[in-house]
Amino acid sequence: MSTLTSLIKTLFSRHPGKGTPAQAAQPQTSGSFDEVIAHYQSLLKENPGRVDVLFHLAVAYEAKQMPEAESCYRQAIRLDPNYYPARISLAHYKQDGCDWQG
Repeated sequence: MSTLTSLIKTLFSRHPGKGTPAQAAQPQTSGSFDEVIAHYQSLLKENPGRVDVLFHLAVAYEAKQMPEAESCYRQAIRLDPNYYPARISLAHYKQDGCDWQG
């Protein structure tokens, strides 16, 4: 959970810059998760193949405990099988959702 927390803090602490696609993908708000989700959904509509946007959207969904997180992680991995942040986060997401009691 600490990895997720640090990713969320990163989402809220960065300010969008000019130039690189990664800088443009940073949310322009420090508001609610709903605003962050709306920002990434908008970016995804404009650029459906952006693995980094899918990943950040998945992190925001996961923070709100929304099941859409898994599909975003999986879609990012399908687009780029070597995008390890999505692979690792999906593994943590699945592990956190396990029913260890049976």
